Amino acid sequence: MEKLQELNDAKDRFFSILGHDLKNMFHNIIGFGDLLKDDIKLGNIKTIEEDVRVINSAAEMLLSLLLLGTNAQRGNLLFKPCLLVLNEMVNEVVDEIYEIAIRKDIKLKMTIPENLK
Repeated sequence: MEKLQELNDAKDRFFSILGHDLKNMFHNIIGFGDLLKDDIKLGNIKTIEEDVRVINSAAEMLLSLLLLGTNAQRGNLLFKPCLLVLNEMVNEVVDEIYEIAIRKDIKLKMTIPENLK
């Protein structure tokens, strides 16, 4: 019975994290959609292209997360731990929010050792 409770707790944590990540992806899509509307009014092609790129990227990530959740619920989720370079992961996230930060006059500074795994 204790093992069942541990598995249930792990499932709940997983879906809590998944829900949080899904919410963030929706915020990215909605936020950049709003920026896109403003950029269309201004006719700024460069920022329009960037807005569309970020929206597309967020939508692809959203789809991946939804498929991950579906596979987890069906019990088809494979656990394949691997080392990741934290700096690379953080750079990907920063790249996604960089344009929003600039437009809001927010400076981003990252201080992560180069090959931290």
